[in-house]
Amino acid sequence: MRNFSKPTLAACAALTLFAACSKDDKDGKEDQSVTVTPTKSKKDMLVGAKWQMTSAKESWMDKGQSKNRDLFADMVPCEKDDFIMFTADGKVTFDLGPTQCDTGDKSETTNWEFIANDTKIIFSSPKWNDKDTLDVVDLTDNIWKTKDVYKDDSARVITGEYSYKRIN
Repeated sequence: MRNFSKPTLAACAALTLFAACSKDDKDGKEDQSVTVTPTKSKKDMLVGAKWQMTSAKESWMDKGQSKNRDLFADMVPCEKDDFIMFTADGKVTFDLGPTQCDTGDKSETTNWEFIANDTKIIFSSPKWNDKDTLDVVDLTDNIWKTKDVYKDDSARVITGEYSYKRIN
């Protein structure tokens, strides 16, 4: 039996390792390396898209009884084609869509920003000196869901849940 020196054995081991790590396996299949695709930020998902409402529901307690209302079902077709567009510079347009309910109606542009690690979105209108903060429940490239908790004129606590789909 032939004895090999330690350097020769080390060289053979290295060659074996390099051969085992080649791009093509013996069966001709390529290496199945994982490619990491950077995830989009929530801002990237909102900006440049047109978001159209698909659901709007409110719920509240009245004398110990749970009540709810489907606002979207009560909307007329000229309201259901409205959409929202966000821009990277912090502007948001509430567009009345192709079918307007009243010829005097106008789209409105105001401001928006994410807060609390993008878990909340603020809409603010300097024109009306008003701010509305909504929870971001879900946001993907195609779906956006928000939740709003507020008090109505009679001091009832209302929870509003709103869903949108991307239409472009």
